[in-house]
Amino acid sequence: MKAFIRLTAVAVSVSAILAGAALAQGPQQQPQQQGPDFHSLLHVRPDQEAAFRAYEQGLVPPAGVIATMQASRQKAMSLTTPQRLDLQAQNIALQQTIFNHQADAIRKFYAQLSPEQKRTYDQVTAPQGNSRGPQR
Repeated sequence: MKAFIRLTAVAVSVSAILAGAALAQGPQQQPQQQGPDFHSLLHVRPDQEAAFRAYEQGLVPPAGVIATMQASRQKAMSLTTPQRLDLQAQNIALQQTIFNHQADAIRKFYAQLSPEQKRTYDQVTAPQGNSRGPQR
């Protein structure tokens, strides 16, 4: 029974690694998904244009990060389980880098918005399925 539990744990770990590698591919491997047109929804003013352009550029992952994560997916197939675990840890760190990069861009842009624009941004970006809206 213990051997079965260990094998199940390994299978779950490998599945998680492969799922993480698939996520690392990001939207570049999927058809372009159009999100909301924030420029129009927020009625970006001329004095906010520079902040909006910086926001758009900030949402793009740092150069090379996505390519590194994509390459690791191919590499994972030939590695041992401990090596795949190490590779997954590296990918998680890269995902954290991407998140931090994008979160910084969002925070800087958000700070430039009027209270009405902030309410709109909050509504549009609120998690779906939560009818109560953003928590404060």
